[in-house]
Amino acid sequence: MPLRRPITADAFERFLRDHDAAALLAAAGPEREEPPGQAEFPEAHRLCDVVVEGKGWRVARVVDALAGGSRLFVEETDVPMPKPGVPYSLQGNALLEWVRAEMESPSDEPAPGGSE
Repeated sequence: MPLRRPITADAFERFLRDHDAAALLAAAGPEREEPPGQAEFPEAHRLCDVVVEGKGWRVARVVDALAGGSRLFVEETDVPMPKPGVPYSLQGNALLEWVRAEMESPSDEPAPGGSE
């Protein structure tokens, strides 16, 4: 089972302003196991990857497509990707609409909203 560390929206928004990946990891909660298969793309999607002390970390978001809530987490990754993922700025109804549309008909297009 993947080990994930929850992060708050405030911690991630600070990271977006100051790009301090070490502070982002320091603000993350304790590791916890996530059962496999709970959420898949597009409900679970990568926001960005960071490297701290030579170790790759993926910042991701899980969206509850029914209730509309979301949560953020970090997990280790062997291959950090330099390109940003789904824009964090994609939120609220626009995020829910994108998730639902991707669930119905996956596209090769990037998520709307530009890049972070």
